Amino acid sequence: MNIGFDAKRIFYNETGLGNYSRTLVKLIKKNYPDDNCFLFTPTIRGLKPMQYKNTFNDCTIIEPDTFFDRMFSTYWRNFTMVKDLLKFNLDIYHGLSHEIPRNIEKTGIKTVVTIHDLIFLKFPELYKPWDVMIYKKKYLESCHRADAIIAISENTKNDIMEFLNIPSEKIFVIYQSAAPQYYTKIDKSKHEIVMQKYNLKDPYILYVGSLNKRKNLIPLIKAISLLKQKKIKLIIVGSGSEKTNLEKTAANEGVTSQVRFLNNVSGEYLPSLYAGAKMFVYPSIYEGFGIPIIESLLCKTPVITNRGSCFHEAAGEGGIYADVFNPGSIAEAIEFLLIDRNHKKLAANGFQHVKNFSSANFVKNTHDLYQSII
Repeated sequence: MNIGFDAKRIFYNETGLGNYSRTLVKLIKKNYPDDNCFLFTPTIRGLKPMQYKNTFNDCTIIEPDTFFDRMFSTYWRNFTMVKDLLKFNLDIYHGLSHEIPRNIEKTGIKTVVTIHDLIFLKFPELYKPWDVMIYKKKYLESCHRADAIIAISENTKNDIMEFLNIPSEKIFVIYQSAAPQYYTKIDKSKHEIVMQKYNLKDPYILYVGSLNKRKNLIPLIKAISLLKQKKIKLIIVGSGSEKTNLEKTAANEGVTSQVRFLNNVSGEYLPSLYAGAKMFVYPSIYEGFGIPIIESLLCKTPVITNRGSCFHEAAGEGGIYADVFNPGSIAEAIEFLLIDRNHKKLAANGFQHVKNFSSANFVKNTHDLYQSII
């Protein structure tokens, strides 16, 4: 099978959409080596994109070949890229992040599009009005033109039906898996090196993700000030526009010494950071899926998260569900998990639950979908 992918996020996104895209393509090449993968991307420039490029030398990488298309890569991806797709006798084209090119339905190439979330429609106040309008138009057109839609959770499937009015039978829920490093046992000596690197001697609570308003980290910082145990640290891994506000909140709450921010943490270190934490707290208002929850449970670290959205799907019985707008509720959940017997029970439950999100299921279900529509 010849499979084309919208690969922009593979090379130019280091977080959720990029991880989803990289993981899927690598799994397909590993599990279905006879398939040919074609990665369509804007011109690859910069150190990190070039590093990613070097890891996909078993795929064919296609970049725009005219000066105009290189200069206006968005136009290329949406319109003129179709002529490039036709050169490779594709059976399937998979839009890995919400979009497929215009007029692809006229080529005879079967299409799949993955919709990760519709947060911009659920919480439009968090976005610029123009962005909401553009995103809705793009997503709606892609869903109508695609032969099949992958939703990364039941929650996202319900949102697609509600906000875009797409029939249920066109949408397939396929749970994603975490990156490969979360499925291998953590080497003890390497773990100790990571703990020393970040000077993690005291017990700590972990958060991993973007620092923006939707992630709702201010109540978490306020919760730290309510804990009886004052030695415990909150380690926040990530970057974003809210960092200054979060630092001010920590200062106002008198917990600056307990809250640490880590930026540019290599993905190879994250499993050790999860495994070393007493718990992972993910107070996000809304997500399409919440892959950091899966990463934490794979490292046998229980989770505190929100009561709504997709969070029950992701965390199952490995999670405690709090009112994430209420610092007192978060603090109560933290205190509960600081008790060893509660921690061990939740960790065991979570590790059992997370088997639902195996790499084998992710790649097989996706590949089966491809085959069902060609």
